[in-house]
Amino acid sequence: MPEDLNLSAQEVTPEQPTSAPEASDWLLQDLITLVESGSGTFGITLCVGGILISGYLVAGEQYFDGIAEEYASRAESEEGRRKISDSFKNLGAVYYSHVPDTETVVVRSFIHLKDAVFIHNSGPAIPGNRGVWWRGRLSAVDGFMFGTLSSPTK
Repeated sequence: MPEDLNLSAQEVTPEQPTSAPEASDWLLQDLITLVESGSGTFGITLCVGGILISGYLVAGEQYFDGIAEEYASRAESEEGRRKISDSFKNLGAVYYSHVPDTETVVVRSFIHLKDAVFIHNSGPAIPGNRGVWWRGRLSAVDGFMFGTLSSPTK
């Protein structure tokens, strides 16, 4: 055995953590860029820490607008609905209002899903009654497939 392959435990150091862009899949990054450009949405299923998350890939701005609409609808007054809606939409606008020049490559750190459900091998999809809005770190995605998962019909 060559000597340079005979390392002791003290000589081996763990890798330094990398930033999200370096640690994420280039293909998934390109799909997010495509969706962010306004080219529509499509079904996707992600594997994140052993759990499957299935839903529709959407732009970040659509995610914030959807959250604004959902939570504003729960307010008791018109003024409350407006304040909640404006708050969430402003969060999205701050993040997504920076339009880069054509020379700039935008690297996204988060992925956004609409109508997401969570699937684990220990039981049925959660939530069982509807999909939810989901936002996760792109670097946390272990793998993905095109399309959404659903229970087989009988």
